Amino acid sequence: MFSDGGLPEDVYATCDTRYPYVATTYRVTSTGRPGAFPNVPWLLELQPRQFVEMGLDLAKEKKIRNGDMVEVSSARGKIEAVAVVTPRFRPFKVAGSRSTGGPPWCFGWFTPGVGDSANLLTPTAGDANTMIPETKAFMVNIKAKG
Repeated sequence: MFSDGGLPEDVYATCDTRYPYVATTYRVTSTGRPGAFPNVPWLLELQPRQFVEMGLDLAKEKKIRNGDMVEVSSARGKIEAVAVVTPRFRPFKVAGSRSTGGPPWCFGWFTPGVGDSANLLTPTAGDANTMIPETKAFMVNIKAKG
């Protein structure tokens, strides 16, 4: 299959100017595991929607405010998320690209209206011995919705 840009889904897109930011996925401490958050009502009450954290500099550049809906896209797909603008993510360069922060693994698959899984953005590459996917770092773009 091909993404809307015509690239094979498993292309890393490290040199594709459409995806200039490095994103990483992570777990949210309160979930315990990736699928728990959107399936446990009191956890969903704490964080009702998929989110993406980003640093103050990127938010300012993109004119994104805390709580805005954004679209995060990669060569493999796109998700909608709530922007969480935080000083926790300070910019640094990786091979000429800036880091952004990123979305957690906690959302998608079962509960309607909470947002899609960050796995829609990640590459299909993985460790050849264990078959564990490399879903920690990948190239994205981010833009405000609307």
